[in-house]
Amino acid sequence: MLTQVSAPPPARRSVVPPEHRHRDAAAPMAPAIPTARPAQRRFRLVRAYGAALRIALSYLAFHIATLVLGRAWAARHRDALHTRNGRRLRRAILRLRGLFVKAGQLASVLTT
Repeated sequence: MLTQVSAPPPARRSVVPPEHRHRDAAAPMAPAIPTARPAQRRFRLVRAYGAALRIALSYLAFHIATLVLGRAWAARHRDALHTRNGRRLRRAILRLRGLFVKAGQLASVLTT
């Protein structure tokens, strides 16, 4: 009877880059290479002001539409506007992270 012999599994490669692996205390450390900040952080204020501007412009457009289409139209569409802008604000806060998330948490617990 023949038995099938399986080959040993291939050696696993380390996913840790060589510069982050443990080194002996006696081994010299390579100088740190300066790297650019991630693009997401670089434009944080631009994104924050952009989101605020978009929300403010949507309320301005709604106000102008109310003047043209009347208060009855505004009463029917106001809840949808608040829902849409609430989602925009939530998405912007989650995308910006950090302090903006804390500011959102603070705003959510305010009673006034």
